[in-house]
Amino acid sequence: CTDGQLDLKKSLSTFLYSRPIGASSLNGNKAKKETNDEKEISDRNLLPCGPLQSADVKPKILLLGETSSAKPFKSDLAYCERSMWTVLGSIFQMNYTPSTAEEVNLEEFINLKKTVLSNGICIWDVLSNVHDKSLNGGRQRKRKNRSGSTEEMKLNDIKCFLKENPTIQGLYFIGKKAHVTYVKLFKVENDYSQQSRELIVLPSSSKANSRMTKEEKATAWKDAFSRFITL
Repeated sequence: CTDGQLDLKKSLSTFLYSRPIGASSLNGNKAKKETNDEKEISDRNLLPCGPLQSADVKPKILLLGETSSAKPFKSDLAYCERSMWTVLGSIFQMNYTPSTAEEVNLEEFINLKKTVLSNGICIWDVLSNVHDKSLNGGRQRKRKNRSGSTEEMKLNDIKCFLKENPTIQGLYFIGKKAHVTYVKLFKVENDYSQQSRELIVLPSSSKANSRMTKEEKATAWKDAFSRFITL
């Protein structure tokens, strides 16, 4: 190189970006990770849990969340991660901390579930759409289909379930959102079979509902349940 070429290269060195051959840029890595996460969400074939009910006791109460839990690898673990068990455990004075299927205390969960169902309470969700908390740091995300658009709301066949279980007298919604979704999508006002049952909104069991303590939620739920069952 001539002296002029060396001076030019030196003057431009502050504007040059160098990296190892084959390395991705930071933005490229981030974009790739986000793309992979979205692909994982859309490609995972998550099936919804079906209703929980006792094989021996006819239900009087149907307890409904809004979106479904993913069907676990063992049927005994269905719904084990749901916050409702914290409130139900307080009502029945039984210890259980909602956990993932990999971390669940199986004995505590099965004992609490059996107690709840044997008292005439069955459990399901308004929508069959699965809420997936396994990504995004444990926060719930709307799943997307292969086209990249948010999944449309899909209804569980609650109408058929009620026909098969005529002893159910009250539908109890865990939070206002579940109730609003049900009324909007099931067109309750035009369906006498659903009008004949009471629709009751419970305080949300989620930790996000910090205006009430667990004990206050349990008291409200227990009082509402007492319309149809004795605890």
